[in-house]
Amino acid sequence: LAAILLLRRNEQKMKYRVTLVDPGTDYGKLDEDGLHRNRSWMIGLSAHGLSAIRTVPGLYEDYIHGLGVDIRHATIGISKSVKLTYDAKDILPEDSSFTVDRNYICAALSRYLNENFEEDDAFTSHYHTRALYVDSDRKCVVARPTNEEDIRIQYDILLGY
Repeated sequence: LAAILLLRRNEQKMKYRVTLVDPGTDYGKLDEDGLHRNRSWMIGLSAHGLSAIRTVPGLYEDYIHGLGVDIRHATIGISKSVKLTYDAKDILPEDSSFTVDRNYICAALSRYLNENFEEDDAFTSHYHTRALYVDSDRKCVVARPTNEEDIRIQYDILLGY
């Protein structure tokens, strides 16, 4: 999501170059069987995450909506025997949180990124590449693509290492 938000700012005369480094595969290029074959877990996507996603026109409506199961009840466990259950519509705005397979969210964000920025000179992706360490003196990340020589990736701002 951070890559999408930065790249969208380029439309307003700012110029961010975004380099994505991920040791895994590009989930946006997997079909449904491919997503099922990769280990995953369920996550709750709630108001803060959804509001960030909704700041990008079309991202929620065309890529995210319908991927998860709406949260209908919230249970807070005080102890094994004391649990408070609330109807979600009483404590959450409508359409503001749902449970979803993490792989599906990653795939949706990646599809948006690929469809909107894959050909953009300001975006570079390095999948199947492991970030090894940050060389803060030279302002670069040393990374190792699978079965290739190490690469150095210059940065001004580093997110998520």
